[in-house]
Amino acid sequence: MIEIVKVDAQNWEPYMELRHHVFCVERDVPEDIQIDEYDTLTGCAEHFLICRDGVAMGAFRCRPEGSHIHLQRFCVLESYRKQGLGRAMLEFARDYYREKGFDKIVMVAKFSAKPFYEKCGCVTVSGVFMEVGLPHVN
Repeated sequence: MIEIVKVDAQNWEPYMELRHHVFCVERDVPEDIQIDEYDTLTGCAEHFLICRDGVAMGAFRCRPEGSHIHLQRFCVLESYRKQGLGRAMLEFARDYYREKGFDKIVMVAKFSAKPFYEKCGCVTVSGVFMEVGLPHVN
């Protein structure tokens, strides 16, 4: 069974290990960029894991910015991609934050992931720009 759970002290380590693997190992993002001031349990960001039968497969965090939510560190382990997990995570975030009164979610996405986000109903609102050495869009 797939579930999306809010990260707390008990699952913080698996959450950070998953992010490290996807961003630093798979994508070669430097650790000092992947981890920042929002990576705490006491700050304004909320962190989430998507799991199947207790196995962490994906992660993301969200933080409020005025009337919208900034979705960040959105990732799925390579071996679990193309199984609908990313779409489930986006739908969860939309519903969860809509219930909290936020009107939209914004994100910076790798340009190569743009087709995925568009299939999920996201709209590109910027041109291509470079971030951590890779092309991205808003």
